[in-house]
Order: sequence, then structure tokens, then C-alpha cells
Amino acid sequence: VNVVTPRVDIANARLVFGSGLTANLTCSRVSAEVVRKLRIFSEARYVSVDLREQSAEVVELGTGGGIAAIERRVLQPEEKDEPLRLELADFLTAVRGEAPPMVSGADGRAALAGALRVMTAMEEQVADRKRRAARLASES
Repeated sequence: VNVVTPRVDIANARLVFGSGLTANLTCSRVSAEVVRKLRIFSEARYVSVDLREQSAEVVELGTGGGIAAIERRVLQPEEKDEPLRLELADFLTAVRGEAPPMVSGADGRAALAGALRVMTAMEEQVADRKRRAARLASES
């Protein structure tokens, strides 16, 4: 949706994978606070990754199920580092031939293809909303 600009200001995507894993992605450039989180749901596990704080929370259902059987664990790296700096350092290491990249070209291409599918679906939804609004305006 657009909130303060004519472009998309807030987007939400729910990705469901063949394995049953579901990921909710929300992007907003109008939020009052900077939040970078990734939340992943499966039948027996919920993972919330805070990309800004570089931490994760894992919630697992126990064998008995139910709310009493949920275990919470917070995972945090020993040393935090700026993700963009790490990404660029990895790129330079790979370009120099010192080590393979952390993300292969094939995996990067697959991630880009997924992102483009989300963008296409988002553009189609925006176009549908505009058509519905125009139709309702012409009926009144």
C-alpha cells in the first residue's frame, strides 16, 4: 500500500514453501522505528530473527503440544558485525579466489527469482485494487 508517497510504502508477503514452511515478510519505509525481522513458521517451530540486533528466538512445541510445552531459546552471535561489511568482505574474498562465496551464484539467482515473483504479485495486487476502486467510483 502507499501511505505517504505515490509508490508502495508498506508491503507484506506470505511465502509458503513446498515443505510447508511459511515465511512472513513485511517491508515498510514509513515505520516510526527501524525493525528488521524475519519470522518463519513450521508445524513444530517458530523462529524470529532480528537482523538488526543479530539475534534469533526459537520457539518449539514439545512432544505433548499445547502452550505449556513451548520452549523459548534466544540465540545470539558472540561478536556482532555490520552485515553489509561482512557481505562486501565475502564478495572480495571470493573475487580474489581465496574462498568460495557464502552464497553461490545459483542460490543468489534463485533468491532474486523469488523476490521478482513477490514484486510481480505485489504489482498485480496494486493494479487489481486500482481497477476495483475505479469500478466502484464509476458505479456511484
